[in-house]
Formats: sequence, C-alpha cells, structure tokens
Amino acid sequence: MTRKETGKGLWRVSFIELKNKTKRYKVTRRIPHLGINETRMFSNKEEALNQFWEWSD
Repeated sequence: MTRKETGKGLWRVSFIELKNKTKRYKVTRRIPHLGINETRMFSNKEEALNQFWEWSD
C-alpha cells in the first residue's frame, strides 16, 4: 500500500494505492474536526492523481 497525504486549508487529501488481485487507487478528502469526507475509487492511476491534485489546490 502506498500513501500520500497533503493538507492546505480546511481539507486533508490522501492518495492510497490498494493492491489486491488488481491495483485500485483511493482518493479521499476530509475535514477532520467536522467528520466530513468524500472518497473516490479509480482503476487508473493517472485519473486518481489528477483528482488528488485537483482536490489539493
């Protein structure tokens, strides 16, 4: 499992590579103190990284 995390301002954004039978990528953004989060799953690493950087801005 690979994990990358960044946080600018209110949101914390994480990128996780999940390895099972196939590789999947999980991108999550959250506001820790409010318990709000949104997660998206991808089978394509490039799409997952694009989402990660979009949410990181």
